[in-house]
Amino acid sequence: MESLRHVALKRSNFGYGFLLKDDGRRFGSTALVVKVKPGGCAEAGGIRVRSRVQALNGQSVQSMTFLQTSSIIRSSGNTVNVSFIDLSPVVTEKSVSSGHDDEIAHSASSMSRTSHRHGTEEHPSNGTLLSK
Repeated sequence: MESLRHVALKRSNFGYGFLLKDDGRRFGSTALVVKVKPGGCAEAGGIRVRSRVQALNGQSVQSMTFLQTSSIIRSSGNTVNVSFIDLSPVVTEKSVSSGHDDEIAHSASSMSRTSHRHGTEEHPSNGTLLSK
């Protein structure tokens, strides 16, 4: 189920703990989160891989470039306000080892791993979004 959520993230030594997709084009109505630092403030705020960022500090990201969103994040000081939609579907698993049909719901994003190509989605020199 989609819902718009708002979270204020406090910058840590590792930045805010999330990375937006950068494919060289302007974002549509939202920007895709492609990486979240485990245990970071973005994860604690509910942002996950596949979340869609709609606004940063109240500014819509529609038609912005990756560099424009990075600039907003860098100029945010120690807190950035993120409005996002979580599009991660919930997947149901059945446990067959116990012989019962116990169902466990998991976020698909927590089970998937993404690979990134240097220069297309990650910008290691821009430590403001996510430090490795």
